[in-house]
Amino acid sequence: MKYGNLNAASIPATLCDTINSHEFPLQKTLKIVLGSFGAGLSWANALISLDTNFICKKVQIYQKEKK
Repeated sequence: MKYGNLNAASIPATLCDTINSHEFPLQKTLKIVLGSFGAGLSWANALISLDTNFICKKVQIYQKEKK
């Protein structure tokens, strides 16, 4: 399993994983429509635009505790 329960971070994690899976930079501006449903009938939509300078930095979400 790559991630545990991400809850609200599932969309950004998926977006970064998808962009980082390609070894080439964006060739043109990319427009993405996001939609999500949550607990208690909450929902949200967003239109985002990623230009050719967009960088999605890899972040380690969980770190092992040092003993």
